[in-house]
Amino acid sequence: MSPEELEELYAPYPPPDWSDITEAELAVIAKHNEGLPPTKQLPPAWHINHDALKYHWYRKPLVIYYGFGLGYQDWIKEHRLPTPPSASRPSSLLHLADRVRDRLRPRCNFYDLDLYIPLSVPYDTMLHLYDSHTFQQRELSEDEEQDVINILKQELPCLNDQEPRWFYSID
Repeated sequence: MSPEELEELYAPYPPPDWSDITEAELAVIAKHNEGLPPTKQLPPAWHINHDALKYHWYRKPLVIYYGFGLGYQDWIKEHRLPTPPSASRPSSLLHLADRVRDRLRPRCNFYDLDLYIPLSVPYDTMLHLYDSHTFQQRELSEDEEQDVINILKQELPCLNDQEPRWFYSID
């Protein structure tokens, strides 16, 4: 493979093209994200009322996810594979992110670490530690959580400028 072909393979993945999203749609996304809890602790409105689950009229609150936002380019930098995926096939980029996540799980000794697509303009993916429906049962101790976050930031230096936060998923 020629140096030019190699350089093209490793060229940065272009950022998402948001030109087809109207200002009104961007405003709706921003407004939704304003309603997210500003800290890790969930307000009561985000808790599932387990006593009310038996009633057909009860609707659980939306699921939100606590973690970090990443772009596809961040995954490409950390892929550690002989050749990067094709930017023309987004499914290959998600597969790459899955492989990096699978490498991080045992490194962090935290197998709940998972990926979702966030409802967020700046990020293509999110690497999350918790979701709001299982947060109370699966929350790590402060020391354990900080260890996981430190390992993630060591393994993915792009996270050094972020603190974990809540995200909506596009699901």
